[in-house]
Amino acid sequence: GLQDELGQRNLQVIAGASHDTAAAVACTDPEQSGYISLGTWGMLGCLKSEPILSEKAMELGFANEGAAYGDIRFLFNSLGMNLLKKCMDIWAIHQPEYTSFKTLNEAVNLTKPFRSLINPRDEQFLIPEDMIQAIQQYCRQSDQPEPQTPVEVTRCIYESLALNFKEILSRLIELTNYDYPQIHVLGGASQDSLFMQFLANALKRPIIAGPAEAAAIGNITIQMVQFGDISDMEEGRKIIEKSFPYTHYRPNDTGPWEEAFVYFENMIHSNN
Repeated sequence: GLQDELGQRNLQVIAGASHDTAAAVACTDPEQSGYISLGTWGMLGCLKSEPILSEKAMELGFANEGAAYGDIRFLFNSLGMNLLKKCMDIWAIHQPEYTSFKTLNEAVNLTKPFRSLINPRDEQFLIPEDMIQAIQQYCRQSDQPEPQTPVEVTRCIYESLALNFKEILSRLIELTNYDYPQIHVLGGASQDSLFMQFLANALKRPIIAGPAEAAAIGNITIQMVQFGDISDMEEGRKIIEKSFPYTHYRPNDTGPWEEAFVYFENMIHSNN
C-alpha cells in the first residue's frame, strides 16, 4: 500500500473528513450555527447526526453528504463567487483596476442598491461563454435594467447571492425545524467584508466570518484529535478561534433587504 510505495513502514495515515468542505465545516460549532462554505460554490447547511431523507428535502434540492466523525452535512449547493470571478477574468483584459476587491467594494458601497437582481441557481450561469453578458441577458429577459459597469455588475451579484442564501436558509429552517441564531461563513469569500455585511443584513442574523483557509485548518485539527494532541473537536474549535480570529458582522438596515427579498422570490419563481 501507501507505506510500501513511500518506503515508510511506520507512516501513520489518517482518514480525513471525506471532502475539503467537510474538513472546513469541522471548524463550526454544530450546536450554535448553520454554515455557508463560500468560494466558487456556496453551500449552505448544517451538521446532523443522521441524514434527513424526507420527500420534501429531496424536492427542495437538499443533499446529505459525509462529515467528520460520521456526521452528516445536510446542505444545498448553489453557485457562489464564481459569478464574480468569471466577470473579473473579463475585466482583467480591458479594465484591470476592477480586479481589486478593495476598488470594487468601495464603489459598490456607493452605488444604487437593488437595481438589478439575478437568480444564481439559473443554469445559464453555470458555464456561460461570457458571464457579464449572461447576467445582462437575464436582467433584460426579466424586465430589469441591465448592469453596465463593473460596479453595477458586482452589486447585482452580491445582492443576488445574499438574497439567494436567504431563500435557502428559509428552506433549511423548514426542513430541520430550527432557527439557526447565527451563520458561520467559511472559505476565501469570508474575507470580503462588504459581502459579509450584505449577508448579515439579508439573513437578519449575525455572521461569523472565517477562517479563510478553513479546509486546511479543519483537516489539521482532525489529525490532531486522531493523534491525541487534543482531546476532541470542541477543544480544536477553541484553538482555531484563538489562532485565527473570526470577524463578526451584525445585521443593520434590514428593511430594504426584506422588500428586495419579496421581489427576488417573485422574480425567480415567475421565471421558472
